[in-house]
Order: sequence, then C-alpha cells, then structure tokens
Amino acid sequence: MNKKLLAAAVASALAIPAVAFAQSSVTLYGTIDTGIRNQSKVIETPTTDGSVTTVTNGLATTNRWGMQGSEDMGGGLKANFRLEGEYQSDTGLGTSTGQGLNFQRTAKVGLSSGASSFDLGRDYTVNFKEFGIYDPMSYNYTGITPNVRFTAGVRSSNMITAATGFNGFNIRADYALGEVVGSSSSGARFGLGADYGIGGLKVAGAYSTTKNALNTGSQKDATIGASYVMNDFTFKAGWSQTKWDSTFGGNGGGGNAGWYAPGATGQLDKARMFSLGVGYAFSSRLTGRLGYYDIKSTGFASPDDGKLKDTILGVDYSLSKRTRVYAELDHNSLDGSGIGALIDGRPSNDGSTGVGVGLAVSF
Repeated sequence: MNKKLLAAAVASALAIPAVAFAQSSVTLYGTIDTGIRNQSKVIETPTTDGSVTTVTNGLATTNRWGMQGSEDMGGGLKANFRLEGEYQSDTGLGTSTGQGLNFQRTAKVGLSSGASSFDLGRDYTVNFKEFGIYDPMSYNYTGITPNVRFTAGVRSSNMITAATGFNGFNIRADYALGEVVGSSSSGARFGLGADYGIGGLKVAGAYSTTKNALNTGSQKDATIGASYVMNDFTFKAGWSQTKWDSTFGGNGGGGNAGWYAPGATGQLDKARMFSLGVGYAFSSRLTGRLGYYDIKSTGFASPDDGKLKDTILGVDYSLSKRTRVYAELDHNSLDGSGIGALIDGRPSNDGSTGVGVGLAVSF
C-alpha cells in the first residue's frame, strides 16, 4: 500500500485532520525479523542448565514500527517528529510483558536547520549514538552482544537534546530531567558526545553522569573508539567504562540481571569493556562481521568481581533492497559472579554457544 495512503489512514484513526499531513512529509517505517535459534547451557535451575530452540523475535534487528515526519518552515528551518515502538514478531505482542504497542523506543519533537537540531522527548543517549559508530556488529544482534550495557541506559525519557556539526565534526549534548519535586539533580542525567570523520577514519566518544532518585550517588559512563574503512574491510575498536558510587545502589544482584549472574547479591564498583570487530563485503549482497567483547567487572567486595568474553560471527545476504537472510554463531565465557550472560533474554552459564538463522524485512 502506498505510504501516503497509510499515513492518511493512521491520521484518520487517530482523529488527526488529514490536512496536517498534507503540509508535511510523513513516512511510516519498520522492520520485521524472525528466525530460529538454538542455544546451549541456558540456566534451568541454580545447579542445572540445558539447551533450548526458539522461534526468535528480532534476532538481528529489533522489531519496530514507527512514523516520522518533517515540515519545511522556510529559510532552512524544519519541524520534525518521530514516534517509534517495538513489538514481538514471534507472538504478535507489543512488548515482552504482554503490553500493547506504544512508543517506548522514541517519542520526540524538535526543530532542525542544516546540521543543527534541537529535540524534546524520549530518545537515545549520546553514549548510544557515539558507540554505534564503532560497535563491532553495528548494533545487530543486540540481544546477544553485551554492548548496550555501556550506553548509559540506551534511552532516556524527559530529555532535551541538542546537536550540531561542521567540517566533519559533530557534537551532541543531552539532559534528562529527573522531575523530582524539590531537587533538580535527583534522577537527572547529562551526556556529552562528539565524533570526527576524515576519509575512511571516524573517531567518536561520549561521557555521561546519572544521579539516583535520592541524589545520594551517581553512575558515570564513558566510551571512546574508532572505525576505519579500507577497501572492502571495515575495522572497529572501542573502550567503554561504567562506574558507580557505593551509594548509587541497584547496579548488582536483583537490581540488574544483565550485570550480575543469577542469584548474586553484591554491588559493582565499575565495569570496563574492550571491543574489536572486522567486517568484510564479499560482494554487493554478501557481507560478514566478526565481533569480540571483553568485559571485566569489579565489586566493592572482591567476591563480586567477574569477567565475560563474547564472540559473535554474523553473515548477511541481501535478497533485495529491503529483504535479507542471515546466520550467526556466538559463544561466551564467564568467570566469577560479578557479571552475568543474559543472552537473547535468557541467563546462561559459562561456555554457552548459540546458532541462529533468520529473515528480516524492512518497510
């Protein structure tokens, strides 16, 4: 169906006058990615594990549906918006908790002029945007790789974002309000990021700090890395670190299963990650990526230390401009209780290996 007709249908369903769309450029977009995956050493009980085969939901690319639009206001100034939600292609549910589709991925409105922009709402953090430049897998297979742990929460609500660029240099800043009565710092997060590209080289980095709800502690996230394109090869490398005050709370044990192994009850002091990757274009249709992530975490007590090493190989073949088939093989190793391997939504033990294939269509 023609996207303009779809936009008009959505406008009618939302009781928004269709004339509003006639004055703007509106696009409906999304992805649907479903496949089959087998994973070994998935935790069954505290003392046993086993393998599992599943129909996957967004294995390579997170399933999403959204709309975005822009209105030319003259003089180079544009008004923009984006609403983006997530759904499960294996069950049809809006979220993993069974809720209906909403726009929890992105909900923002703003103004732009050339390379400069100003937005309000829910959006990705600057750490996420900058790390994406040198992530070994280019944010594919995010349910398997541990990279998003170091992106300062991936997204923030109640956020003010500003960005500008010139001569290959881009700078971004964001501030998420905590909205706590009587305290402008409680629950707030501030981030600053920048990147610079020249020829095939691009260097990027970001730093953010997040206050807890009581303003008694903070979480600090830093990342820096580079990507380099040479003929059919793309090389990527990065370093990231998250550090918590002892009074921050909630970063270990039951507070975040993505960090700690199941059943662990300690608290992390800091975690760092080195990432390396190489991609190769075998042809205009066939590409491959190899990524490696090495994480070391330390707790305020030595029993809370831990290590995680994750390796993933992915191969994509484009059937058309919007459709691709893919295959992946991944393996992780764990040491200590200070970090857990939450892979494809399931806690796993040391030595877990996964293999998956899938079909992804964008629209």
